Amino acid sequence: MAAIMSWPPFDMRQAVQPQVLKFEDSLLEAERAGVKVQEEMKVAVVLRCITGQLCTYMNLRLSDGLKYDELRETLFKWDFRGEPNGD
Repeated sequence: MAAIMSWPPFDMRQAVQPQVLKFEDSLLEAERAGVKVQEEMKVAVVLRCITGQLCTYMNLRLSDGLKYDELRETLFKWDFRGEPNGD
């Protein structure tokens, strides 16, 4: 759980999707070890990892009760649409 909580910031010069997938691999490892990571914790960690224009974009789109899957989909769309990624 400590590794998840201290996940490093994403490199905003790179695509976000592979970085999110790497984070999710760690979540799967934690679950295999018997640690259940709450939905809100997943959202909080990923939001802490993004910076720059994507962070601003996400803060404008945030709503109460944001689900991890919704956050994930929005991040992947950001990559897909070719939005600026912090360069």
